[in-house]
Amino acid sequence: KLILDASIADDEAQYQWQDGSKNGTLDVTDEGLYKVMVSNRCGSTEDSVQYVIISSPFVDLGDEKVYCGSVQPTFIQIGTPDNEEEYLWSTSSTGFEETINQEGKYWVQISNKCRTVSDTSSIRISPYPIVNLGPDTILCGNFKLQLDAGNPGFAYSWEPSGENSQVIDAKEQTVYRVIVTNPDGCSASDDYEIGSDCISFIDI
Repeated sequence: KLILDASIADDEAQYQWQDGSKNGTLDVTDEGLYKVMVSNRCGSTEDSVQYVIISSPFVDLGDEKVYCGSVQPTFIQIGTPDNEEEYLWSTSSTGFEETINQEGKYWVQISNKCRTVSDTSSIRISPYPIVNLGPDTILCGNFKLQLDAGNPGFAYSWEPSGENSQVIDAKEQTVYRVIVTNPDGCSASDDYEIGSDCISFIDI
């Protein structure tokens, strides 16, 4: 609540506010444009004032953003409209929106007459797993061939066997496929074929 005081040292002075009030003072509880005219025997004068209600700024850039293989441009929009805010990014930009396209930390600061706030976040690249089961082969009869997906500690999904270990024993003539996923959720795969092009020989 504010009190606007237009009173002067003249008992005969008259006051006219925009809402029709005729007192020397006016209680203000809402934002808006307030006007007053003060008159006496010498003439009249008027004045006005604009009041705008603003709130304390707020900013939250969120958690670290992780991209697989390479950075994808990240569009960020901040701030509250019509809140008399000023912005400063670590990129030296001063707008309410910014596109971050490099790996590393970044920050933004928001200020208005109420206070100044800031927040920091980062972008990180997570490499795709390198998966190489080796060259395809041909095996006949009863066999057991170890296939190793490498990348210890990652998650594994094998087809068609459905196993989820780093190393499996291949015992069939088929195409084996493994999908390897790192802790950030980035995946890569490889196929390995055990062929059945076996030639039989008869020796008498």
